[in-house]
Amino acid sequence: MDRDRFLETCRDVFNSITRTLETNRSLEVINSSLTRLDALARNVNRMTTSYPEFTPLLDSFRAAMDVIEEMKRNAEEQSVARPDVQSGGVGRPKYLVSRDQLETLLEMNFSNKDIASMIGISVSSVKRRLQ
Repeated sequence: MDRDRFLETCRDVFNSITRTLETNRSLEVINSSLTRLDALARNVNRMTTSYPEFTPLLDSFRAAMDVIEEMKRNAEEQSVARPDVQSGGVGRPKYLVSRDQLETLLEMNFSNKDIASMIGISVSSVKRRLQ
């Protein structure tokens, strides 16, 4: 692959990653974008042996990866975590889910089924805890 074609491909991949992150900042998309950008940076790193002038491009990709890592940390902080588990007794573990947590998720327009799936409890447990 010649130098100009390689740079064009790098630009296309980077622009694709940027467009994707502008429209969807879910954790899955962020992780996928990091993987793609990491692969791109590794390819540029290999090319720097033949083309030392690619070093600033590599630095730019690494800086972009730092920004996306920060986006990932923010997305993880905002995501709904699984509840604490109370164990020690016989039978299934008891998830400690407060009514406030469930009401917050309802206010965010999640259905009972969605909430149950996210938290790892049954729909009937969600309904019961909301009563």
